[in-house]
Amino acid sequence: MSGVGQTLVDPAGNTLYFAEQETGGMIKCTGACVSVWVPATGTSSETKAVSGLGLMKRSDTGQEQLTYQGKPLYTFKLDNGPSQSKGNNAKDSFGGMNFTWHAATTGAAAAPFVGYVLRAVVRTE
Repeated sequence: MSGVGQTLVDPAGNTLYFAEQETGGMIKCTGACVSVWVPATGTSSETKAVSGLGLMKRSDTGQEQLTYQGKPLYTFKLDNGPSQSKGNNAKDSFGGMNFTWHAATTGAAAAPFVGYVLRAVVRTE
């Protein structure tokens, strides 16, 4: 992905993002926000795919959402498939809350993709 580096992606190759405003385990993207920024869900076994992946329970839906280094992860509705990062450095507002979004990146070596077992892998471009 040009200008982004080693990027976390879901099993379909879609870029995963985090919001600067969601720190300390606080999920603020709710309501209309999740219609554009879709929470990345996963299981505890899938978090072993990449060091730093984890899970947190969303208070609005009760779903387990993937996190990277404690930051909740999302896909972006306007990305039309793998290798797109239209949401990187995007700014928007939902319910009076302003958000700045970034592609989730890691300095780790690329992880192998082993089918759907991995919920997030590192793509290097």
